[in-house]
Amino acid sequence: MPDHGTEVELIRVEGLNRVYAQGPIRVAALRDVSFSVPRRAFVAICGPSGSGKSTLLNILGCLDRPTGGRYLLEDVDVGAMNDDALASLRNIRIGFVFQSFHLLPRLTAQRNVEMPMIYCGLSRAERARRAAGALGAVGLLHRAAHRPSELSGGEQQRVAIARALVNDPALLLADEPTGNLDTRAGEEVMDLFAELNGRGVTVSVVTHNPRVAARARRILALEDGRLVADGPAA
Repeated sequence: MPDHGTEVELIRVEGLNRVYAQGPIRVAALRDVSFSVPRRAFVAICGPSGSGKSTLLNILGCLDRPTGGRYLLEDVDVGAMNDDALASLRNIRIGFVFQSFHLLPRLTAQRNVEMPMIYCGLSRAERARRAAGALGAVGLLHRAAHRPSELSGGEQQRVAIARALVNDPALLLADEPTGNLDTRAGEEVMDLFAELNGRGVTVSVVTHNPRVAARARRILALEDGRLVADGPAA
């Protein structure tokens, strides 16, 4: 993994608001949320159901836009970008890991990891080389030729993490990444996030599980759309 530097700001969120309209009813999912995240951070975004954490993740991942406030990623105001630029940003600078692994069942682990690179204009040989490197980084190179149905849940999540890492993103976002795993596999996935963070990857995990949140180095706690706590993990 490349050296991205230390304590250089990666994310800045300023007065973020997100309001959804449900007919005549307006629901405030985020209310005046502000914080910054440096490179190399390992942050957990936690809170109960309905606290706004998934909405915040979607905005950080450029899957949604705020109603008010600003979101800067690598000093770029994301709100000023058009849809095509946002799609490119998501593919190249942000890696996603979800509770459901979202692997294509007919493809091998290696081909699943290659998917984000198809739109980058890379040769098949270069895609294969990078995918092998990403699988090696998560300890699954020996399973590269296996399809998802031949892998355990923990192994499938590792493939999903390799896919998220293959374009060397600035930010790795994980949404309840242990939610479909047993305790042991979940711990192994969190161990992997800690290892990747130690190599310089910026990781942000959204979770309602206090045990998962405690594995991060910093916790952002949301409640009713507001940031109610921001400090080191216990």
